[in-house]
Amino acid sequence: KSIRLSLNDFCNYLKADCEGDDSPLYVFDSRFVDTDWGQALRRGQPGPPRIFRHDLFNLVSEKRRPPYRWFLIGPARSGTNCHIDPLGTSAWNTSLVGRKRWVLFEPGTSRHVAKGSKLYDWRIQNDEPINYFLQILPRIRQAYSNTRHIEFIQYPGETVFIPAGWFHAVINLDHTLAYTQNFVSPAVFDDAWIQCRDSRPKMTCKWFQALTTAFPHLATRALALGPGSTNDKLIALFKQHNTSIPLSVLKVKEKKEKDPPSHAIQIANNSASSADDENYCRRNDDNNLDNNKNKKNKKKKKKRKIAKRPRTDDPPSFFSQKCPARKRQRHEVSA
Repeated sequence: KSIRLSLNDFCNYLKADCEGDDSPLYVFDSRFVDTDWGQALRRGQPGPPRIFRHDLFNLVSEKRRPPYRWFLIGPARSGTNCHIDPLGTSAWNTSLVGRKRWVLFEPGTSRHVAKGSKLYDWRIQNDEPINYFLQILPRIRQAYSNTRHIEFIQYPGETVFIPAGWFHAVINLDHTLAYTQNFVSPAVFDDAWIQCRDSRPKMTCKWFQALTTAFPHLATRALALGPGSTNDKLIALFKQHNTSIPLSVLKVKEKKEKDPPSHAIQIANNSASSADDENYCRRNDDNNLDNNKNKKNKKKKKKRKIAKRPRTDDPPSFFSQKCPARKRQRHEVSA
């Protein structure tokens, strides 16, 4: 769950209540960069590292694209659960103050292996970062020894790159300050396109229009991947840019008309001028109606419950008080 609080309240929390908290609060501030303090800190800075500057989401306006950069403040034992970054994005994380412990699982690792969901009882134990690194991660190493993963410690001044599609988790070993940013590189365009067209259709339309002018080769790649089946605006854009794409690729939802009944097809195909054919069709209709009525009557008969008369040879019920045989037995015993 996410909550909002002032920086002063969070600093007081770090001084007082943090040490006794099982799951300390971890601040992800996406608006700090746009404030006066954030602009002052960015002055004179070269910006993102050079190898991470090619972000395809820069073609979309800031209002359209999802949050992608955060200023992180977290005490010791805080962190994030094991997850994959959304929308096919990669990320980089620079630690300014404090140390972080990371674990990354290679692509192809199943969710239940990376999270260790089958190795603990969620009714008794939770998957908070401190529990994950101290208890669940050792069980993952033992139960899934063939799983390839990377563990390391990030020190102040170091930058970590998290590739798209990698499960990862992090825990802060000290009080930490960090900056992180998500981006889409051309190397992972296919996955990013497929996820965006299904979850953010409006942004994907704007993105495709920008790709046609800035990166035409990626726009043709998007045409090959298709617009999905739910984005009507994107389907219309695809038709404008490439009218030769078959409908099977576009996956356009067309309403299928119900097939008419067989006797109606027969009547339509036969000539109306022939009286014999008309009588033949009518007889077929009458026969079909009679057959349907007989089937319904048979079903009703099956559903009816036939009350059987009790046989005299059947033994009396144990709980029956009006059974004459039991009364005779009682009289014999009393006699």
